[in-house]
Amino acid sequence: MGQGTETTSQRGTVLVIDDEPMVRMQLGKIFDGAGLQSVLCGEPDAALDLIASHDVDVVMLDVNMPGTSGIEVCQKIRAAYADLPVIMITGLADERTCQKTISSGANDFIAKPIDAGEALIRIKNALQMRMLQKQFVAQTAQVQSILDQVSRLDHDVHDINGEVHADEKKKRVEAILNNYAPTDSLFDFDTDEEDEEQMIALTCG
Repeated sequence: MGQGTETTSQRGTVLVIDDEPMVRMQLGKIFDGAGLQSVLCGEPDAALDLIASHDVDVVMLDVNMPGTSGIEVCQKIRAAYADLPVIMITGLADERTCQKTISSGANDFIAKPIDAGEALIRIKNALQMRMLQKQFVAQTAQVQSILDQVSRLDHDVHDINGEVHADEKKKRVEAILNNYAPTDSLFDFDTDEEDEEQMIALTCG
Protein backbone atom coordinates (compact mmCIF):
# COMPACT_ATOMS: atom_id res chain seq x y z
CA MET A 1 0.00 0.00 0.00
CA GLY A 2 1.26 3.54 -0.70
CA GLN A 3 0.67 6.57 1.49
CA GLY A 4 -3.07 6.04 1.86
CA THR A 5 -5.03 4.04 4.40
CA GLU A 6 -6.69 0.66 4.22
CA THR A 7 -9.13 -0.84 6.67
CA THR A 8 -10.28 -4.39 7.32
CA SER A 9 -13.20 -4.79 9.68
CA GLN A 10 -13.78 -7.51 12.26
CA ARG A 11 -13.16 -6.74 15.96
CA GLY A 12 -10.59 -4.84 18.03
CA THR A 13 -9.05 -1.95 16.09
CA VAL A 14 -5.27 -1.64 15.61
CA LEU A 15 -3.80 1.37 13.83
CA VAL A 16 -0.45 0.57 12.18
CA ILE A 17 1.68 3.56 11.12
CA ASP A 18 4.87 2.70 9.25
CA ASP A 19 6.45 4.22 6.16
CA GLU A 20 7.47 0.77 4.87
CA PRO A 21 4.63 -0.81 2.82
CA MET A 22 5.91 -4.34 3.43
CA VAL A 23 5.82 -3.87 7.21
CA ARG A 24 2.28 -2.51 7.05
CA MET A 25 1.15 -5.40 4.87
CA GLN A 26 2.85 -7.96 7.12
CA LEU A 27 1.22 -6.60 10.26
CA GLY A 28 -2.15 -6.21 8.56
CA LYS A 29 -2.03 -9.86 7.50
CA ILE A 30 -1.09 -10.96 11.04
CA PHE A 31 -3.91 -9.00 12.66
CA ASP A 32 -6.49 -9.96 10.03
CA GLY A 33 -5.65 -13.59 10.59
CA ALA A 34 -6.26 -13.12 14.31
CA GLY A 35 -9.73 -11.66 13.69
CA LEU A 36 -8.77 -8.07 14.49
CA GLN A 37 -9.54 -4.87 12.63
CA SER A 38 -6.46 -3.21 11.10
CA VAL A 39 -6.05 0.34 9.84
CA LEU A 40 -2.81 0.68 7.83
CA CYS A 41 -1.20 4.03 7.16
CA GLY A 42 2.11 5.39 5.89
CA GLU A 43 1.45 8.99 6.90
CA PRO A 44 2.47 9.77 10.53
CA ASP A 45 0.73 13.16 10.47
CA ALA A 46 -2.62 11.40 9.88
CA ALA A 47 -2.46 9.53 13.20
CA LEU A 48 -4.80 11.69 15.28
CA ASP A 49 -7.45 11.91 12.55
CA LEU A 50 -7.39 8.14 12.04
CA ILE A 51 -7.66 7.45 15.77
CA ALA A 52 -10.75 9.64 15.96
CA SER A 53 -12.40 8.36 12.78
CA HIS A 54 -11.81 4.62 13.39
CA ASP A 55 -12.25 4.41 17.18
CA VAL A 56 -8.77 2.89 17.50
CA ASP A 57 -7.97 0.65 20.47
CA VAL A 58 -4.19 0.25 19.99
CA VAL A 59 -1.59 2.12 17.94
CA MET A 60 1.46 0.39 16.49
CA LEU A 61 3.90 3.09 15.44
CA ASP A 62 7.30 3.03 13.72
CA VAL A 63 10.00 5.06 15.50
CA ASN A 64 12.01 6.16 12.45
CA MET A 65 9.99 7.69 9.62
CA PRO A 66 10.75 10.54 7.20
CA GLY A 67 9.31 13.86 8.24
CA THR A 68 7.53 13.50 11.58
CA SER A 69 9.19 10.85 13.73
CA GLY A 70 7.34 8.16 15.62
CA ILE A 71 8.53 9.71 18.89
CA GLU A 72 6.84 13.01 17.98
CA VAL A 73 3.66 11.24 16.89
CA CYS A 74 3.56 9.25 20.12
CA GLN A 75 3.86 12.44 22.16
CA LYS A 76 0.94 13.96 20.23
CA ILE A 77 -1.14 10.83 20.72
CA ARG A 78 -0.39 10.76 24.42
CA ALA A 79 -1.36 14.44 24.79
CA ALA A 80 -4.72 13.82 23.09
CA TYR A 81 -5.43 10.27 24.32
CA ALA A 82 -3.88 9.66 27.72
CA ASP A 83 -5.02 6.04 28.02
CA LEU A 84 -4.65 4.79 24.43
CA PRO A 85 -2.02 2.01 24.29
CA VAL A 86 0.89 2.73 21.93
CA ILE A 87 3.43 0.11 20.82
CA MET A 88 6.54 1.43 19.08
CA ILE A 89 8.23 -0.45 16.23
CA THR A 90 11.99 -0.03 16.11
CA GLY A 91 14.87 -1.40 14.08
CA LEU A 92 17.24 -0.52 16.92
CA ALA A 93 16.34 -2.28 20.16
CA ASP A 94 19.22 -0.67 22.08
CA GLU A 95 18.81 0.79 25.55
CA ARG A 96 18.83 4.42 24.37
CA THR A 97 16.07 3.84 21.80
CA CYS A 98 13.99 1.91 24.33
CA GLN A 99 14.31 4.75 26.83
CA LYS A 100 13.25 7.29 24.18
CA THR A 101 10.15 5.30 23.25
CA ILE A 102 9.04 4.87 26.84
CA SER A 103 9.74 8.51 27.75
CA SER A 104 7.63 9.61 24.76
CA GLY A 105 4.64 7.89 26.34
CA ALA A 106 4.72 4.50 24.62
CA ASN A 107 3.45 1.50 26.56
CA ASP A 108 5.62 -1.08 24.82
CA PHE A 109 7.92 -1.64 21.85
CA ILE A 110 8.74 -4.39 19.39
CA ALA A 111 11.93 -4.81 17.34
CA LYS A 112 12.28 -5.45 13.61
CA PRO A 113 12.26 -7.93 11.99
CA ILE A 114 8.83 -8.44 13.49
CA ASP A 115 7.93 -11.89 14.77
CA ALA A 116 4.24 -12.68 14.17
CA GLY A 117 3.78 -14.49 17.48
CA GLU A 118 5.41 -11.71 19.49
CA ALA A 119 3.39 -9.03 17.67
CA LEU A 120 0.12 -10.81 18.46
CA ILE A 121 1.02 -11.28 22.12
CA ARG A 122 1.87 -7.61 22.55
CA ILE A 123 -1.22 -6.45 20.67
CA LYS A 124 -3.56 -8.77 22.58
CA ASN A 125 -2.08 -7.61 25.90
CA ALA A 126 -2.61 -4.00 24.86
CA LEU A 127 -6.17 -4.73 23.70
CA GLN A 128 -6.95 -6.39 27.01
CA MET A 129 -5.72 -3.29 28.83
CA ARG A 130 -7.80 -1.07 26.56
CA MET A 131 -10.94 -3.16 27.06
CA LEU A 132 -10.52 -3.04 30.84
CA GLN A 133 -10.17 0.74 30.66
CA LYS A 134 -13.40 1.03 28.68
CA GLN A 135 -15.19 -1.38 30.99
CA PHE A 136 -14.07 0.54 34.06
CA VAL A 137 -15.38 3.82 32.66
CA ALA A 138 -18.72 2.26 31.69
CA GLN A 139 -19.04 0.42 35.00
CA THR A 140 -18.28 3.59 36.96
CA ALA A 141 -20.98 5.45 35.05
CA GLN A 142 -23.44 2.61 35.74
CA VAL A 143 -22.72 2.67 39.48
CA GLN A 144 -23.06 6.45 39.56
CA SER A 145 -26.42 6.17 37.80
CA ILE A 146 -27.63 3.70 40.45
CA LEU A 147 -26.45 5.94 43.28
CA ASP A 148 -28.13 8.98 41.71
CA GLN A 149 -31.43 7.12 41.43
CA VAL A 150 -31.21 5.84 45.00
CA SER A 151 -30.34 9.30 46.35
CA ARG A 152 -33.57 10.66 44.86
CA LEU A 153 -35.71 8.04 46.61
CA ASP A 154 -35.69 9.86 49.95
CA HIS A 155 -37.75 12.62 48.34
CA ASP A 156 -40.33 10.11 47.09
CA VAL A 157 -40.80 7.58 49.88
CA HIS A 158 -41.60 9.60 52.98
CA ASP A 159 -44.82 10.20 54.93
CA ILE A 160 -46.44 13.49 55.90
CA ASN A 161 -44.06 13.79 58.84
CA GLY A 162 -41.06 13.56 56.54
CA GLU A 163 -40.03 10.09 57.70
CA VAL A 164 -38.70 7.65 55.09
CA HIS A 165 -40.58 4.37 54.66
CA ALA A 166 -37.77 1.80 54.78
CA ASP A 167 -39.80 -1.05 53.27
CA GLU A 168 -40.91 1.04 50.32
CA LYS A 169 -37.38 2.31 49.77
CA LYS A 170 -36.06 -1.25 49.81
CA LYS A 171 -38.58 -2.29 47.16
CA ARG A 172 -37.62 0.62 44.93
CA VAL A 173 -33.92 -0.06 45.38
CA GLU A 174 -34.55 -3.68 44.38
CA ALA A 175 -36.36 -2.44 41.27
CA ILE A 176 -33.46 -0.15 40.37
CA LEU A 177 -30.91 -2.94 40.79
CA ASN A 178 -33.06 -5.32 38.73
CA ASN A 179 -32.83 -2.88 35.83
CA TYR A 180 -29.11 -3.60 35.72
CA ALA A 181 -29.16 -7.29 34.89
CA PRO A 182 -25.88 -9.27 34.89
CA THR A 183 -25.94 -9.34 31.09
CA ASP A 184 -25.83 -5.53 31.09
CA SER A 185 -22.73 -5.48 33.24
CA LEU A 186 -19.37 -5.07 31.59
CA PHE A 187 -17.77 -7.06 34.38
CA ASP A 188 -19.00 -10.53 35.29
CA PHE A 189 -19.82 -10.52 38.98
CA ASP A 190 -21.10 -13.78 40.44
CA THR A 191 -23.57 -12.84 43.16
CA ASP A 192 -25.83 -15.04 45.23
CA GLU A 193 -28.95 -14.06 47.17
CA GLU A 194 -26.93 -13.21 50.29
CA ASP A 195 -24.73 -10.83 48.28
CA GLU A 196 -27.81 -9.13 46.82
CA GLU A 197 -29.35 -8.73 50.28
CA GLN A 198 -26.14 -7.13 51.53
CA MET A 199 -26.09 -4.77 48.55
CA ILE A 200 -29.69 -3.70 49.17
CA ALA A 201 -29.03 -3.26 52.90
CA LEU A 202 -26.00 -1.06 52.22
CA THR A 203 -27.89 1.04 49.68
CA CYS A 204 -30.88 1.51 51.96
CA GLY A 205 -28.80 2.22 55.03
